[in-house]
Amino acid sequence: MPVLTGPAEGWNFWPFLGIPIALLIAFRFLHLPRRVWVVVVVVLVGLASADAISAWGVVPAVGVAACLVAVVALIARLRRSDPPIV
Repeated sequence: MPVLTGPAEGWNFWPFLGIPIALLIAFRFLHLPRRVWVVVVVVLVGLASADAISAWGVVPAVGVAACLVAVVALIARLRRSDPPIV
């Protein structure tokens, strides 16, 4: 039952979990700026995660999402310009 990539085929509760979790990760853990375009992108990522869970199942989709979050967090940490701790 794809949400974002195909026609609706009945009830799918994964967007109700995918969107809030994507918003939580984006704003609480990754500290992304609260802008309209960021919210739109994060909502689309939540819908895409709902599609991935519907297509592949929970474990593979969560594994891919965890790897992506780890990479983004690592890049965000490397881009910080804090002074070195002495």
